[in-house]
Amino acid sequence: MLTFRLSNNQLPGKDQFSKKLLKTQDVIDFVVAEILEVPKGTYVSAGTEWNDGSRSDILYTPRLSIQKPLPPILIEIQLIVNEAFMQRLISYSQKALNIYKTYPIVLILCVDRVSPAHPMAKFKPIPEKPWMASLLSTDFWAQSYFIMSKQTLSNNTPPDQLTPLQALSSFLTEGSPTLYDHPYAENQTIQQLYQISMAISENQVECDKNISNVVDIICCNNEKNPNEG
Repeated sequence: MLTFRLSNNQLPGKDQFSKKLLKTQDVIDFVVAEILEVPKGTYVSAGTEWNDGSRSDILYTPRLSIQKPLPPILIEIQLIVNEAFMQRLISYSQKALNIYKTYPIVLILCVDRVSPAHPMAKFKPIPEKPWMASLLSTDFWAQSYFIMSKQTLSNNTPPDQLTPLQALSSFLTEGSPTLYDHPYAENQTIQQLYQISMAISENQVECDKNISNVVDIICCNNEKNPNEG
């Protein structure tokens, strides 16, 4: 594990790779458990394309119909959080409300920064989770709105005291290609995230090989039968 290195296009915090990571059941379970304190397997990843063709990053919904009173959880992995992003986010949240008839919980994983910085004044740190902040008012569009960023994480928590969600945010914001170079390499959740990342990376390599083989076969057949078609 210490020698495993993620490629540049699969670094933590990168859009497509981060989405794949957050759709794995292990990650779903520890994110949801920390936000709602529900048992593992309660939530699953759902589709994120809305009726108008827009698409959000990650959406978790209850697995069973009897769990429908539970809120959907909308997650966005965002490099820079700004006003334009916030407007899109409110739109996504309202779309989720229209479909699921319950105000969603919104979680933002800010990989880089909030720009300009003054919107962070509208957030307040959560006393029992100082590495996370919540928006003061989410009336009419969300049940609650949480943000984690480099700024909120800058409280130097000892590795053995990181919560799983805190570790996930650190994993994404650090963007380290190796476990060895991560500042919390000794943390069990960080280690688990690199193990999951390794599996995602290996699956992608295998998928790319299969696609390449199919293309080679098609090209070979076309060369053998140039007059067909």
